[in-house]
Amino acid sequence: MELNQKLSELRKSKGLTQQELAEALNVSRQTVSRWEVGTAAPTLDNMVYLSELYHVPLDEFVRDSEPKAAEAVSPIASAGAGRPRAAFISTILAVLILGVGILIGLSLKKEPSKEAYPQIVENGQITVGWLEKTPADVADELEWQEAAVKDVEEQPLP
Repeated sequence: MELNQKLSELRKSKGLTQQELAEALNVSRQTVSRWEVGTAAPTLDNMVYLSELYHVPLDEFVRDSEPKAAEAVSPIASAGAGRPRAAFISTILAVLILGVGILIGLSLKKEPSKEAYPQIVENGQITVGWLEKTPADVADELEWQEAAVKDVEEQPLP
């Protein structure tokens, strides 16, 4: 017996309509219809839940034997109605955790190191920041220029 025939027979033996089965599995009625006509096949997840719903081992869906008779159990209780929602909730939770982590990372501003911006005392005021020349550098440069000017003045003209 083909898979589509087994699915149809098992559904009917449980006394379920295509709509009731679709709601229990969180799929559309048209999807159940396509499974039973043979134009589509259930996903592995849906096969597992159909196996649980019908109380039939999963391998019986793919073998060529007749399916066993199903026990009388409520389709809603045994179909695992929360199954698709669990995957959805897990995905949403993972996205939220990732988003919160990114937002926290963006909101934490790293303060610049004090070593990168040395403090300079100039005219009694403390200046913090990057300067190309510190006051000591300026003083050294002035001394060098004065020495260079003296050297030039002391040299005789040719």
